[in-house]
Amino acid sequence: TARERYREMIQYGFSGVEEEVSLERLQQFMQQSVDKLNNGIERAEAFGDGLYPTYFYFTAEEYEELTNEDGSVKRNHQGLASARIQRFRPHMVPHYLEGPTRAMKVADRSEAAKIYQAVRNSELYDEKLGMYRVGSSLEGQPFELGRATAFTPGWLEHASVFAHMEYKYMLEILRAGLHEEFYENVPHVLMPFLDPKTYGRSTLEHSSFIASSANPDPSMHGRGFVARLSGATAEFLHMWTMMFAGAQPFQVVNGELALILDPALPSWLFDDQGRVEFLFLGRCQVTYENPDKKNTYGENGAAVRSYLLIAEDGEEVRINDSQVVGEYAARIREGNVQRLIAYLGR
Repeated sequence: TARERYREMIQYGFSGVEEEVSLERLQQFMQQSVDKLNNGIERAEAFGDGLYPTYFYFTAEEYEELTNEDGSVKRNHQGLASARIQRFRPHMVPHYLEGPTRAMKVADRSEAAKIYQAVRNSELYDEKLGMYRVGSSLEGQPFELGRATAFTPGWLEHASVFAHMEYKYMLEILRAGLHEEFYENVPHVLMPFLDPKTYGRSTLEHSSFIASSANPDPSMHGRGFVARLSGATAEFLHMWTMMFAGAQPFQVVNGELALILDPALPSWLFDDQGRVEFLFLGRCQVTYENPDKKNTYGENGAAVRSYLLIAEDGEEVRINDSQVVGEYAARIREGNVQRLIAYLGR
């Protein structure tokens, strides 16, 4: 009610009157807000039995029927009997992947690992496909939840694999530093690694959704439907950048621009010579030389130790450092370096 009243009050703009507020009052308000949010998060986690819920619906548990002055039933503009609700009962909609994904965005590595394991142990994980469903089964749920309840299980919004949502989840696994878990899932989740015969289309093409093993027709399991190139592609490129270049390849170090490549690649992505290549910033061909074929993450992972820069005019510059600083970092960012060889070691 307070929110609706506030929105009605500011519907056509603010009054413009300024009021000075003490820092102490603001701090008190912010702390109360944080406490309330944390309390709600804890209650929600308990509701979900350790897995953060995404959606709730509410039914009236206690209410008072409203009457007119003559004692007749008071009705609204639709002719329905009116009531004043005194207490709602919350009901958790079966788990969707969005809740745990959003929780993982603000979790530390330890908490993210717990969320990951909880998802793996839930109906959201499709064991047959090794993929993650957009949501759990909606069997027995009220039709008032919307059209998702009308779809066959494993199809469209009912317990199928939504590529965009699944990629959002994969991105958060990677951002949380759960590299082993991320690469355990890559062969089953990322489209380029799928079997085209099962997927039913080019593995260079994303799908809106993939029929999950919840579908009653086994021939549909793992098959992609409705080509989509927007959302899933954005998450894919974000993951690809973090995998090959790191979360923040350009930084300011001691007042100077620096390029610090920090790949997070598994040993199996390197070829027999210990090499892997990618195109950086759309222009610069980067080659990682990893002769020991080590993972490039974790305590014993290989890291960049030195660089060889090959400029557009053929000039070669060797940098015996893990960072490219100053002029050469700027030249790479401006697209004036044709090739960059990064040598990895422990």
